[in-house]
Amino acid sequence: TGLNKKLNCNVEGAEPVEIHHFPTFLEESAFVAEKIQFLQKEGVDLADIAILVRNNNHAIPFTDELKYLGVPYQVRNPKGLMSLAEIKDLIAVAKFLANPNDDIAMLRILKMDVFEIPMAEILELLNGSKKDHLFKNMAIPGTEDPLHIIHNLLLELIEFSKNHPVGTVLNEFLTKSKHLNFLVEHEKYEEMDNINQFARRVAKFERESEHNSVVNFSEYIDLLNEANASLNYDDSQVKEAVQVLTCHGSKGLQFKYVFVVNLVNQRFPTGKRWEPFYVPEELTQEIFPEGDFHLQEERRLFYVAMTRAKEKVFLTYSDQYGGNKKWKMSPFVGEVEDNGNGIRTDHSADEDSVKKLQEFKSPTSPIFNLPPFKSKRVSYSQLSTFKSCPLKYSYQYVMKVPVPPSHSSNFGSSVHETLNEFYELLKKGEKVSLEKLKELYEKNWIPYGFESKEHEGIRYDKGISMLTKFYETNSNPWVIPAFLERPFNLKLGEYMLSGRIDRIDKLDDGTYEMIDYKTGRMKSNPNLKNDLQLSIYALACRDIFGIQAGKLSLYYLEDDEKISTERTDEQLDKIVDNVEEIIAELKKSDFSPTPGYLCRFCDFRLICPAV
Repeated sequence: TGLNKKLNCNVEGAEPVEIHHFPTFLEESAFVAEKIQFLQKEGVDLADIAILVRNNNHAIPFTDELKYLGVPYQVRNPKGLMSLAEIKDLIAVAKFLANPNDDIAMLRILKMDVFEIPMAEILELLNGSKKDHLFKNMAIPGTEDPLHIIHNLLLELIEFSKNHPVGTVLNEFLTKSKHLNFLVEHEKYEEMDNINQFARRVAKFERESEHNSVVNFSEYIDLLNEANASLNYDDSQVKEAVQVLTCHGSKGLQFKYVFVVNLVNQRFPTGKRWEPFYVPEELTQEIFPEGDFHLQEERRLFYVAMTRAKEKVFLTYSDQYGGNKKWKMSPFVGEVEDNGNGIRTDHSADEDSVKKLQEFKSPTSPIFNLPPFKSKRVSYSQLSTFKSCPLKYSYQYVMKVPVPPSHSSNFGSSVHETLNEFYELLKKGEKVSLEKLKELYEKNWIPYGFESKEHEGIRYDKGISMLTKFYETNSNPWVIPAFLERPFNLKLGEYMLSGRIDRIDKLDDGTYEMIDYKTGRMKSNPNLKNDLQLSIYALACRDIFGIQAGKLSLYYLEDDEKISTERTDEQLDKIVDNVEEIIAELKKSDFSPTPGYLCRFCDFRLICPAV
């Protein structure tokens, strides 16, 4: 049978949906908490009331308000313990002790509230860590310096961890850092409860694992991340408290009163992202309206949220959620109104809320106060990273947070440099054998970042196979390139767009072919019409090199297949506007994260507040 996802949210006997619009999220969260308190006084059981959010981080202002009013709540988090900030701190400690060169883990530790390290000091430390790792640069003289105190504490724990199980080591950290005292003093009882649950999971790991060191525990956490699994905690026993959970997590549950909050575009529905799979069209039976599949999936999730209520649904949204951006109402709210199912109330601004908003730090903002975008030079990689996730861009290009070497990038660099040197020899008129190509590959091989020697061997052999196929396909006869590794600096207004083209060949008709090598697998149905990278290359050829790009190609070495496209002058002019729009977004960005499927592969997940 097909997947019938037509949305009909009418509940027999239910009251009309209330839609509440606020100037700021502070008024929104206060309204929700006060309405819940009113329902409690009217005799409604708190466990029959739910606040549903699209993303866990969006719940923070609402739980803060409930806490302020003394209304009990229970956060039911399907992502498990590993998504909680207080647990990520302890995971960072374990990962650092397992590998003191893990700069991401070190950064997470430095930003723990108990240490009170100013952001200026952390940025200074980052700037001084271009060659050495952060921990080494913290070994500064002066026993009163906070960085030096943390350095000495961690140094002691490194030695301690060599002869003690991970649970004992983490307990030693909590005691000597005075982190538990800090939580008690600041009445962070929920965080302490979560740490206790984490301690029980660590104890379970110790019982079930043959090796229970911090190294083995760190590897265990990595395996969970790779499998997109988690350390679950026991929230199955519903407390007499307001239930706070994600729309995904609410599936199969029912409540009398449901508040679906933060209903603004780009939050619900979220921005479109690459999906790991899709439902084939033939499995749906005239179900989806024409349009974007991602939007239909988000609409289906909104339907799930709406139908959790047995008696009444409240939909709320605000114009501002921190920062200067004015958010637009979710189109789903408009659909409810258009169907005549909603009663709208527009709330006026509260002067105190406006003042608080100016001082507010968004709950989904990063754990670091990030400096604004000031650079006048950008690259395609930077633009692509920003469009994927503004926070990742800031970590990588603004703060320049050191990351461990990636086996995939090192593999790609090895193959790229091999082909570059190979074609340089061909340009000189030399006859280059397959054996010579393999020698160049061996010389250029970067043996870092692999999971093991066995993994390195597998990837090395994969490179040999790719290059062998490339040689056999292209050697009769070889096309001699016009340019190799051609750099460019393209001026766009006050900015400079820089890049490098792997290879440029001259074609028989006098135009040129731009070729970019790819060492990853080709997507099932690649669409190059909107490929920004190739468009930028064509723009550079036209406006800098003064040559016409008749062909724009991606060569997928693993598949030994080249796919091509082209661009008209009109299309290139539009690309200029497109790039300038992205740069304009970059200039005013608050670098908020955009969580999605690809987060599980991100180098910065340990220091990201949204994962």
